[in-house]
Amino acid sequence: MNWINCSDLRREARNSLRGRWGLAVGTFLIGGIITCIPNIISSFMNNTVGTINSNTVILITCITAIIFSIIRALLEVVIEYGRCHFSLNIAEDKNADVVDIFSGFKNILKLLLVWIITGIGFNILLLPVYALIIISALYFAYGSISYFNGGYGSIAPDILSGAFGFIGILIILSIITTIACIILDAFMSQTYYILKENHSESIINCIKNSFKMMKGHIWNYIILNLSFIGWGILCIFTLGIGFLWLTPYTQITKAKFYLKIKEAYYFNNMRINE
Repeated sequence: MNWINCSDLRREARNSLRGRWGLAVGTFLIGGIITCIPNIISSFMNNTVGTINSNTVILITCITAIIFSIIRALLEVVIEYGRCHFSLNIAEDKNADVVDIFSGFKNILKLLLVWIITGIGFNILLLPVYALIIISALYFAYGSISYFNGGYGSIAPDILSGAFGFIGILIILSIITTIACIILDAFMSQTYYILKENHSESIINCIKNSFKMMKGHIWNYIILNLSFIGWGILCIFTLGIGFLWLTPYTQITKAKFYLKIKEAYYFNNMRINE
C-alpha cells in the first residue's frame, strides 16, 4: 500500500481554492438548497392538509411523503455528482463554474443506476441485521402471548435473558455491518470522478474501476475522512456557518485524493504491461 499524506492533500486543496473560495462556497450552497426543495414542498403540503381529518387525506399525505423522499434521494445523487464534477475541475486548476453543480442531470439515468446498485449493495450487507430484528420481534411476540395466556409461569425470566442475548448479537452485527458498509462506500467512492472523465463509459465499468483504484487505499480514504472531524466539531460552534467553507474544502481534498490514486493506478498498470 502506497501511503498518501492527508496533510499534503489538504494543502494542495487550499492552494487550488486560493482566489476561488467564494465560487466554491456559493456553488455548494446552491447544491444544498436544491436538495432541500422536496422537503420544503412536502412540509408545506403536510401543513396545508394537516387540519383536515380524513383517511383519504392521510393516505395522500403518506404517498406524497414517499414520493418526495424518493425525489430527494435522486436529487442528492445528482447534486453529489455535480459536486464531484465541480471539485475535480477546481482540483485540476481548470475552469470551474456554478453550472457544474447541475452536470448530473445530463447523466441522470446512469446516476439512477448507481443509486440502485448502491442501495442493493448496502441492503445486502444489512440483511443479517434485518433478519435478527425480525427473529427478535417474533420471539418476543410469541413469549408475550404465551405469558399472558398463562402457559408458562417462568417465561418472564426467559424472555429477559433472551432479550439480552438478542441485544448483544444485534450490537455485534451492527458494528460488523457498519464497518462493511464503510468499506463498500470507500470502494465505490471514485465512481463519480471516473464517470466525469469518461462520459461514454458504462456505469458498471466505472464502479469496477473505482474498486480497482481503491485497492490498497481504503485505509487512506478512511483516515482522510476522519481528518476533517476536528474541523466539523469547530463548525458546530459556529452554528453551522463554518460548514459553508468546510464542505467544499473536504470535497476538493477528496478530488485531490482521486487524482493521486488515479496516477498510481495507471502507473502500476503501465509497469505490469511492460
